[in-house]
Amino acid sequence: MEYSHSVTLADLIKDFSDHGLPESDVKSFTNSILLDIHYIHEKGFAHLDINPNNILLVPRYSSNKKRTADPFVAEIADFKTAKSFSQISAEQQQRKDWWFLRGTLGYMSPELIAECEKGTAGDIWGLGCVVVEMLCGQPAFSIKPGERMDEFLYRMGFGDDSPRLPDNGVSEEALDFLKRCFVRDSKLRWDAASLLSHPFLQDLKDISDTQVGLAEEGPIMGTRLFHRKVGWSSTFANRDFEDQNLSHCHSSIRLKNLDKNRAISRGDTGNPPAYQILCADPSPKK
Repeated sequence: MEYSHSVTLADLIKDFSDHGLPESDVKSFTNSILLDIHYIHEKGFAHLDINPNNILLVPRYSSNKKRTADPFVAEIADFKTAKSFSQISAEQQQRKDWWFLRGTLGYMSPELIAECEKGTAGDIWGLGCVVVEMLCGQPAFSIKPGERMDEFLYRMGFGDDSPRLPDNGVSEEALDFLKRCFVRDSKLRWDAASLLSHPFLQDLKDISDTQVGLAEEGPIMGTRLFHRKVGWSSTFANRDFEDQNLSHCHSSIRLKNLDKNRAISRGDTGNPPAYQILCADPSPKK
């Protein structure tokens, strides 16, 4: 890890919110992020909160990645939600009829919301959300007007909503890459190693010997990278969302099964949510 004073990918996306980043830049950033994810997974950890606010843009000369003509490289930061595979396994064995969701709304995988299934596949889902946001300038998933938190979570965890895929002339390789990230069955979702060999990234030079660089977030000088903690304690089942930008809503949500049989049955979108939100502590990020 290294100490970083860099801006985030979220800052850059804001400047391209009308049309998204050039696909060539998206490829470069995606490759860097994916190399970091692969490295984390190879070390026996899952990050569990991949989103643009947790990805720093580091001047390439100050990065330990291989120097190229590109001025910046993307590096993953903020490991406070990361867990080892052994921790994840222990949590899965101890879980009863309630659990906490920790992460950033809009980037949580279906299996995390529906079954509290944590793992490497969730990082790939989050990567797909980030790539969509880079290509479109807008989040892959957005809240519908007047939608409540329990409705949104149920739609994401048990529904069949597809992410907002780019329609601005991106390549077929980019669209196929995203489809591999957004396979709803986590066991069939492509892993980091497979995605590094996807045609979308194959025209990049020196992929195989580009080194990984993970950034440790520190005091930020002259940037918008900081966290604002806001404590919310309530039952959110009947509360509407105020802010439709889910990338700024980092949450710790406690869920309780109301119907265990329905909770593990996906695709039951015609029924009310199979769980209730007992408490939530969103911490918006600016």
